[in-house]
Amino acid sequence: MVSPHATDQSKPRRLSGLMGSRKPSMKPPPQFKLTHGFDMRVIKGEDRYLVSDLGALYPNAMLYLICDGHSGGEAAEYVCTSLERDLKLQLAEELRVYDPTSHPALVTFAERLRTIISELFVEIDNSWNKTGNMAGTTVTLCLVIGGLITVANLGDSVALLDTGCSILELTDPHRIETHVGERARLEALGCTIAKLGFHLQGPAKPGEPGVGPTRIWPGGLCVSRSVGDLDGGPHIVPLPHIKQVLAPHQGCRMIVASDGLWDVTSYSRAIKISRAKVGKEAACALVETVLRDQRFNDDTSVIVVDILPPDQPSFPNLALQLGLHPVMQERQKKPSGLCACFAPAVEELDAQSCQGMPGHLALLADVDMLVPFAREHGESALARTSLTLRAAAAVRAETASATGKPKDYAVHRGSEYNWGVW
Repeated sequence: MVSPHATDQSKPRRLSGLMGSRKPSMKPPPQFKLTHGFDMRVIKGEDRYLVSDLGALYPNAMLYLICDGHSGGEAAEYVCTSLERDLKLQLAEELRVYDPTSHPALVTFAERLRTIISELFVEIDNSWNKTGNMAGTTVTLCLVIGGLITVANLGDSVALLDTGCSILELTDPHRIETHVGERARLEALGCTIAKLGFHLQGPAKPGEPGVGPTRIWPGGLCVSRSVGDLDGGPHIVPLPHIKQVLAPHQGCRMIVASDGLWDVTSYSRAIKISRAKVGKEAACALVETVLRDQRFNDDTSVIVVDILPPDQPSFPNLALQLGLHPVMQERQKKPSGLCACFAPAVEELDAQSCQGMPGHLALLADVDMLVPFAREHGESALARTSLTLRAAAAVRAETASATGKPKDYAVHRGSEYNWGVW
């Protein structure tokens, strides 16, 4: 079984704030008010979400969590309950000695958060797998403590940060179809990577194009990291990718959503749909976008979090103010003349690449926790034990015997391939 004691030995990067780089300051950190809006679309009933106030531990601290379950919602439910309970216990001691006015203390605290979260993911994965339940779940955890934003993800749900004039992706989705590094990792370990075969009961044969997204076999899982999902084999690991950033003094917004949203819209379009709306309205507008699209048929959960200074009335107001900056005005100019209607839409600025412009923001840390874990414990420690897998296989065989039906993988990515049931 994977050891829970992952350590993060990476060196965090220095922070740049909105409008460019700044030297670390000993001034008291800015105070923010946190508000959120939520909406969801239920199709299979496998998504779970959590919003938890951590104000008893630290002022203006919140936990936001979205879990997209596989083969049922049991693992997602288990993770939400366990993470909230265990994280509060771990944070209580750390926050007692945390000094946010000291830059070295901030860096140390951020590193401790990465280690704590990674250990909890592994511990919860271990305890869930002991139940023998074959369900699994993605996990996207967003923790806001003062101005420090920490996002840890397993799987393909996504969190975006919107400064009001640029965006920063706070997750690194582990979808095998698109994550080159994860696909290479699995193939190097000898895993079978293929699309679903036309027979709908396993991988496509060599040379066969297959249908749907690329998966790992056995199991037919579309992501390379999750909690649970033991039928995906020993190399589906619960070690997250973690990104951390300090909220800009002017404030910002965070959009966290399961893949039901990102399957039908781009990051830039999601920002354009939501930016002029307050939290609850923004979340509802994003879910409405999914409802209007008939290509996919999946659960969708959306949390919109506004992180604003006390004197800022709303995020749309912040976005309007930043949009009046001369640099942004010039960028938004549309061509005139007969060809104006054929001009491409202006894409949102990437917050990391727009140095010297409004909306520039750099990550405090960007760490794949599998790397420090493997460095500390060795590559062999990443695989779950064969004992656990044999127990899970027995449960799977018993379930198949009871139902008399093999698993039909075609339903996982929605109505486009909806020829069967789980």
